[in-house]
Amino acid sequence: MTIDTVERFQGSERDVILVSFAVKSPLQLRAIQSINAEGVDRKLNVAMTRAKEHLVMVGVREVVGGVVFIEKILELNIV
Repeated sequence: MTIDTVERFQGSERDVILVSFAVKSPLQLRAIQSINAEGVDRKLNVAMTRAKEHLVMVGVREVVGGVVFIEKILELNIV
């Protein structure tokens, strides 16, 4: 098991990636986002694309639901 930051996982992969949105408000979540010119959260993109087999994202729905990409995932009902 390896525990690390999104930045340190860039360029590598793991069978299972667990992403924890350890924030308690949408304001805190916005503070840790890294939105590029195309409107994509670079950190979230890296976190989600490191998983080879399983991706688990943990967070409070009311907090993370305001993120457009996460909202689309929640709409798929794959949670």
